Amino acid sequence: MNPIEANRIARQAAKHLRDAVDIFGNPSHELRQGLGSLLLLASKHEHYQPDTGPTHDLLAAVYEGLGGAISSLRDDVSIADLEAGMFAAARLARDIDAGDLDGDRQADDRCKVRILTLQLRAAEYRGEIETRRMRAQWSAKEKPAATQPAFYG
Repeated sequence: MNPIEANRIARQAAKHLRDAVDIFGNPSHELRQGLGSLLLLASKHEHYQPDTGPTHDLLAAVYEGLGGAISSLRDDVSIADLEAGMFAAARLARDIDAGDLDGDRQADDRCKVRILTLQLRAAEYRGEIETRRMRAQWSAKEKPAATQPAFYG
């Protein structure tokens, strides 16, 4: 794979992971996007070899993303699951830099990162369900009940 493309993917992953710290955005989505890009770089089938600078930035962004995730997502995903997935992502970032992605540990780390992305998506679904439920309750409170007559005048 072209090193320029690999560097672009590493920078994009780092940006998403850093954006996960922004509490006014969508931390879960940004974290999933960043982890997805990291998994692309960590693929056994494609050989992406970014330069050392972008991979070190990616490693730093993984730890920043972990801090942001613990702050903003701890009610949705357990801290232990966040740590397991993000530490696996950090090990993968180091392995991407070293070019060593063929071992059993790397395969396990890819699985742990995938599990975290699925947990994050499940948390997003739960949030969407809760939002719809709250909207329905709120709109039901605003409407006058049909069984009560309204007298005007």
